[in-house]
Amino acid sequence: MEPISHIAIRTDFAHHGAGGGYKQLLTFTKPKKIFGIKDWNNSRLSRLSPWRRYKWLHEFPAGWYARTRKIPLIHILYGEEYFRFSTHIPSDSKIVVTYHQPPDLLRRELEYGNKSGRLYGWTHRLTRERLKNVDAVIAITPQQHSILADYIPAERIHVIPLGCYSEEQSKRVKELGLADSTKQILTVGNWRRDWDLYIKLLSYCREHHPDWKFVLVNRNLSRELHSELILHENFTYESDVNDERLFDLYRYSRVQFLPVLSAAGSNAFNESLSYGLPVVTNMLFGEENERRKKVVRVSDGNDLPVLAESIRQFLLLDVEDRAAIQSTAMRIAKEYDWGAIANRTEAIYRTLLNG
Repeated sequence: MEPISHIAIRTDFAHHGAGGGYKQLLTFTKPKKIFGIKDWNNSRLSRLSPWRRYKWLHEFPAGWYARTRKIPLIHILYGEEYFRFSTHIPSDSKIVVTYHQPPDLLRRELEYGNKSGRLYGWTHRLTRERLKNVDAVIAITPQQHSILADYIPAERIHVIPLGCYSEEQSKRVKELGLADSTKQILTVGNWRRDWDLYIKLLSYCREHHPDWKFVLVNRNLSRELHSELILHENFTYESDVNDERLFDLYRYSRVQFLPVLSAAGSNAFNESLSYGLPVVTNMLFGEENERRKKVVRVSDGNDLPVLAESIRQFLLLDVEDRAAIQSTAMRIAKEYDWGAIANRTEAIYRTLLNG
């Protein structure tokens, strides 16, 4: 099928795996042109660039490109960073915006628009009507929907989760078979992680479960936090891992622990399920149902013994039960495959363009 004519505005974030991040959607939707920044260059000069500090500036060349080339649709992949002027720029293009922030931060963005400084707040006040005029909004979890509905007509809001390359990853894990893993607890990522909770759990398990090993994969760990974490002998840190190393870490771990301050979606969460690895977290990601409860445990971060018990239940599974958990996790992850997510996204495009 011919790709739907559109352009995209996004940030190219650096992820631990080459297949990570919402940008993978564009591999399937195939926009005519992509606007936005690469978030890989953290030099001082790069950070001072107005195109990086005020990302909504990219709306103007994108809008001009769409108007002059008669592109019928613009998809802004990160509404929190880029969406300010697109509905005010003269154009016949339909505007689709995806929001990623958890409910508390999302409401602040929609109400005040100042998460990235005073100028963001000023542009928000100047273009507040954009929220009523946007053609479609994509939320990545149901929890965002109720927040968005206070500002945007509910019929324009669609819930489509983050994706992952589930079929590719699950197929390889199945071919290799169940790994003879140890009591290894993996944590991947940096965004909105609750490091205080992570450190408390390390200390608790060092005393009560000294045979447990915690592995953290994180490319953005601060020097101060790293210095505190390495004091725990049950902790190992990995920074710039390649895809093969990341695959091994997922495969040879028994469970992933995701401590979060707040969250809407998580690439690490989806990836974990695609590898057949269950998840323990202190906060719900997406919808909760009986099938997900078999592979995802949500425990109160204020109760360390209960949290540790949730992890222990996965660590002590026998081979047969581990295989069943792995199979269930992979079936759930299949629903998040990027191809399926792209199909649902393109269905919104077609509805807007065909009426």
